[in-house]
Amino acid sequence: MMWNETSKWAKEKGYKLKKVDGLIHWHKLDEPDICGAEETIEEVATAVFNHISDYKWVEYQKSYKPVT
Repeated sequence: MMWNETSKWAKEKGYKLKKVDGLIHWHKLDEPDICGAEETIEEVATAVFNHISDYKWVEYQKSYKPVT
């Protein structure tokens, strides 16, 4: 995903993204205490998705190993 796509997707889901000091910070608009900071846009998308889905795919993500 690219920055614009991810930012738009996150906003549609009720989250805000912001780049600060080489990190991408995210927080839930109606609950600012729900937040995080990631290094890549992929990590941000994963973190937001995991929060939306109540972390039910985390174990799958840990066991998935991409072919390199």
